[in-house]
Amino acid sequence: MANIEVYDTHSCAISEIHNLKFFQNKPREAMQGFCKLSLGKPVAWKIVDPSGNDKGRDGALFSFYFFSSPLYRGKASYGEQFAKFIEDERLGSIVTTPGLINHAYHPDHANQIWIWMPNVKALESWWKVNKPAPKKGL
Repeated sequence: MANIEVYDTHSCAISEIHNLKFFQNKPREAMQGFCKLSLGKPVAWKIVDPSGNDKGRDGALFSFYFFSSPLYRGKASYGEQFAKFIEDERLGSIVTTPGLINHAYHPDHANQIWIWMPNVKALESWWKVNKPAPKKGL
């Protein structure tokens, strides 16, 4: 199975959560993957001010994350499932865009974007309780 990835957008405020499509009907596992990647370890990119000073923070979260998915008729998309999970677990606020046709690449279906503003303390608390135990022998 693929892992959740967080893509750099070249902005100090927002990043993209990627690979949710591999977590259809598994939003808890998707969040565990996000937390494993994003909490408590050095960030994978550098934020440098005009003077060349590193402004990155170990384990720091961005202010905003966005994720997207196609919309399906008759069933919740992986994006809808992940957004609902965030709201149900009270892990931050979500803004949802309307679904729109992707004329550039997929004119046969609509896509939707969600913007998540994590509640850092709630997410850290959730991760303490929901962090998988290390696998034995590793």
